[in-house]
Amino acid sequence: MKPINEERLQRVLEFIQAFERETGRSPKYREIQKEIGQTSLNMVYQDVTRLRERGLIREEANTRGGIVPDDRLASGEMVNVQLVGEIHCGEANDAIENITESYLLPVSLVGRGEHMMLRARGLSMTKRGIFPNDLLIIRPVTGYTPKANDVVAVSIGGEEACAKVVRRKEDGAFYFCADSDETDDYGRAFPDYSLKEGTVFGVIDFVFHDPRGY
Repeated sequence: MKPINEERLQRVLEFIQAFERETGRSPKYREIQKEIGQTSLNMVYQDVTRLRERGLIREEANTRGGIVPDDRLASGEMVNVQLVGEIHCGEANDAIENITESYLLPVSLVGRGEHMMLRARGLSMTKRGIFPNDLLIIRPVTGYTPKANDVVAVSIGGEEACAKVVRRKEDGAFYFCADSDETDDYGRAFPDYSLKEGTVFGVIDFVFHDPRGY
C-alpha cells in the first residue's frame, strides 16, 4: 500500500479551512487540486476521503462527496462587509470613502442588515476598547434618535467624521464626547460637541481589535 503523504494531507486540510473562513463555503475538488498543485483529481478525492475518515471534515448528506464547512460557519448566515475608509477617534477629520477590502462575517456576530467597516485612527475612544487600526463594524442610520451610551459614527461640520459616545446632561440635553484618558497632540482634552453640531450616520455595533497594538 502506498504510504500516505501526511505533509500534503495537512496542506489540503489547511487550504480547506482557510477557504471556508474567506468565502463561507467549502472548496470544490478542482479548487483544491489547483491550490495544491496536484496533477490527479483522484488523488485529491483520496486525500479528502482520508480527512473525512479521521473526522477532520464531514461529508454533506445526499451529495456526491461534498464537503461540509466548519460548524462555526455552517451554523448561520454570512454577510459581506466592505471596508470603505477610516474614521478618526479624536478630532473630526475627513473620512476616506474608498472600498479597499471586503470581509465575510457571520450574521450571528454582526447582525443582519446593511453594514460597513471603517478603520479607527486616534486615541479618543480607548475606554470603549477602540484603538488605532481596529476595524469598526458600523450600521448605517438615518434620522438617528439619540440614546445615551451609544457609540456612533458622526459627521461634524459636513464632511468630517469621527467616533464618539452619546451622553446626556442633567438637563436632558444630549451631546457627543470622547471616552479616553488620552489627550490630543497638543495635550488638550478631546472636545465635546452638541447634538446640533453633528449628524450621526451610523452606530458602531462591533469592534475587531488588532492585538498587535498600534
